[in-house]
Amino acid sequence: MARVNVRLNDDLYGRLLGAANSRGCPLSRLVRDLLSAGLDHNEVSALEAAEERIATTLDRFARDIRRLHTADQALYASFDTFMRLFLTCIPDPPSDSLTAAKMQAQRRYQNYLQNVARNMNGDARAALGELTNRE
Repeated sequence: MARVNVRLNDDLYGRLLGAANSRGCPLSRLVRDLLSAGLDHNEVSALEAAEERIATTLDRFARDIRRLHTADQALYASFDTFMRLFLTCIPDPPSDSLTAAKMQAQRRYQNYLQNVARNMNGDARAALGELTNRE
């Protein structure tokens, strides 16, 4: 085994000695391990590891957003189909009771918005609550 002499300042030597003591190994073994790890080209640096974790997280977020977008499109398409069917099958009220029907529809709509607001959470619920409380 070859010998190498290295001069260290007091601060670095103290840190190195403290690390060896905390690991319970001889100073020479710790220095060999640190040099080996530093020279090993296959070892991923801390920055590269952090970049990998960030990229993985962004990929997961992208997949989640795509899933939500697909679910949103399906919900919109099904609601659109329902509304077309509903509007096709429901006749208009007679002209003599149109005003009363509009007032009743407005009350039903307000009840609908209040029920939706009750079933929502967080900021969306507060925003919908503002809509239902307007006069």
